Order: sequence, then C-alpha cells, then structure tokens
Amino acid sequence: MKTFYISILTLLSLALTTTVEAQTLEKAPMSKQGMKQDSLNTFMSFSPVSVDGKVYVRWMVKNDRKDGLFVVERSEDGQEYEALGVKDRVGSQLDVNLFYSYVDEYPVQGYGHYRILQVGQDNTYRYSDVVKTKTDLQPKTTTGSATNDSK
Repeated sequence: MKTFYISILTLLSLALTTTVEAQTLEKAPMSKQGMKQDSLNTFMSFSPVSVDGKVYVRWMVKNDRKDGLFVVERSEDGQEYEALGVKDRVGSQLDVNLFYSYVDEYPVQGYGHYRILQVGQDNTYRYSDVVKTKTDLQPKTTTGSATNDSK
C-alpha cells in the first residue's frame, strides 16, 4: 500500500510538470517510474460541460474492478496539462457502471481541454479521450426593472 501511494505522488507530480502531446497518450516518463499503461479501457463516457462559468466534468466507467484514483486534468493548449483534482476510484466485482463527477470552479476563458487519468493500485494507468470545451466567463446581463416598495 505504501508503494502505491508513493507511485501516486510521483504520478501527480509528473502530471503537474510533464508536457505531453494531445494525440500521444503514451507517456514515457511514467513507465520509468514503474507505471505501465492499463490494457483494459473501462471508460464509457466522458463529458465536460460548461454551465454558468463553471465546467462540470462527468465520466462513467463500466465494470471497473480496480481500486485507485482518478485525476482530473485540464490544459489551455492541449499540450501541457495540470491536475485539478482527485477522486477515489472504487473497484467493484459487480458488473455495474459507476458515475463520477468533478466541478472546475475556475475554468480557463475560451477553450479548455479536459481528460481523466485513471490510476490503479497495481501501478497501471490509462487516459480518457481529450474533450475540448468552450467556456464563456462573461458576466450575464439581466433585463427587467426593480422597484423599491419601502415608502
């Protein structure tokens, strides 16, 4: 268990500092740290959605048997990613679909690229697809009138 947490910390520090190409999901620095790419893809859906100045990141996995972590990552340019948050990965021996979510309270203006890093306790990892999301952070204008009834 101690080795797993050390690997996760190493992986998170790499996620914060590693430059990657959006099309290339194989990351050589991770394999040097004892991590290997997971051969099983359990991602069913991944959909970041911008609403009222926040981005709601939602994803679903199918028949995920491994415990571990999900790391939500964002990039402004699709090249350099930063870790935004971490969710516990709940493995289940049942054939069920599990739904996860994360809210990016401070998204980038314009377009943000989002992806999920799935890490298993067995030192495996897999990236979701990258999804580009348009964020409009302009303040909303309201129409109408207000009256003061206190006379």
